[in-house]
Amino acid sequence: MQDEIFKGFLREVADKHGISTAVLERAWKNQFRIVRDTISNSVKNNSDSFKTIYLRHLGKFVPRHSEMKYMNDDKGDS
Repeated sequence: MQDEIFKGFLREVADKHGISTAVLERAWKNQFRIVRDTISNSVKNNSDSFKTIYLRHLGKFVPRHSEMKYMNDDKGDS
């Protein structure tokens, strides 16, 4: 069901802007591949290795260094 809705949305946008649905779908997937690659290149215990990611029309994905420090602290030492 959701796939049909997504494909209908792609067709509508592609027709409106005069581009093929294949090109539009590839552009859609590529922007999220950049997010995935950027996050996966970060080092789990090094909060400084996480970068801010900006996607036009969606905004910024900003790491919260204090929250990551809290999550990475060893709770068993206390």
